[in-house]
Amino acid sequence: MGHSTDRPVILVLTDGRAGHVSKTQGMLLLLAQLAPYADHRVQWWSIRQPQAWQRRLSRGLLRLGLMPYWCLRWYVPTDVEWPKQVSVVVSTGGDTLVPNVLLSQLFQCQNLVSSALRGIPTRYFSVVFSADISQLAPPYLCTPIAPTKMQFAQDTGRGLSARQRLGLCVDRPILTLLIGADTRDCPAATIDQLIHMIDWFRRHTQCQVLLTTSRRTPISEEQALQQQLLFEADDQCCWVAQGQQCHVEDYIDAADWVICTQESESMLSEVISVGRPLIVPQQDPIRNQSHAQRLMQWEQRGWLWRGTAEQLNQLDVKRLPKGNRQDIGLQMVASLADYLAKVE
Repeated sequence: MGHSTDRPVILVLTDGRAGHVSKTQGMLLLLAQLAPYADHRVQWWSIRQPQAWQRRLSRGLLRLGLMPYWCLRWYVPTDVEWPKQVSVVVSTGGDTLVPNVLLSQLFQCQNLVSSALRGIPTRYFSVVFSADISQLAPPYLCTPIAPTKMQFAQDTGRGLSARQRLGLCVDRPILTLLIGADTRDCPAATIDQLIHMIDWFRRHTQCQVLLTTSRRTPISEEQALQQQLLFEADDQCCWVAQGQQCHVEDYIDAADWVICTQESESMLSEVISVGRPLIVPQQDPIRNQSHAQRLMQWEQRGWLWRGTAEQLNQLDVKRLPKGNRQDIGLQMVASLADYLAKVE
């Protein structure tokens, strides 16, 4: 194992999942706004996915108050460069919890995580980013939106640049669809809803459509969308389950309006963070009460419109709700600075 002697390091653990990477990059952007971390070097480690028994054992030992440093071999590749001085460990996702705790204890530094804690005691974390508005006590930090890699990006010229990269007409209205998948606690959207919403926008705006699915969208759902949605020759689609890839940030930046399915906190947060008008197809029931409250809160703040295809007729396409990038960013930076000051 190599050791780096550079300036202090922010050590980032990633499981490689796109939504988790975006949240992690968002946390890094928040840290970069704070003076103590502005000159730090960021070092990424791609962690291994442990076997189920290894995950259960390592989490169980932490729940018992033990520090099984030897478990790091299950998560950390042998060829990583070990930094000499780490100021903070940052990660997103359940498989990063154990190495996050062990490494922060090993380096005696702060740690940030965006994940449910899976029973691991809160005392092992400096800051836990949470979407649950009922979790207000430290170390939980309930931010206005989930951290995203797009939250501090300057808007000047981004839409034009994105359209140029995608080969789009500069002047034609663009409707982007971000399609996830049903979860156990929250349905996404029906194909009928999407058909009617696309049709409504085409009739009112003569828009071009960009559509991308997510890594969670089943291939059967993609095939159903391909067969039933009415696409025009110049529309662009990215079917992730079928091996296609795209830059989602370009699809968002290029858009005049975004339709995003309701189950994905990451995708919704990205759209809100860049201030694009956001339409969320309503599909009940949502059994995850925390997520339902989050959606209601965002709607009350005027950051999105949520309803059925039939209710679109009540809207003015030029006055749809959207997030306020500057206000959201300032709130998140202030909240994080306050929390980190308390745990120093």
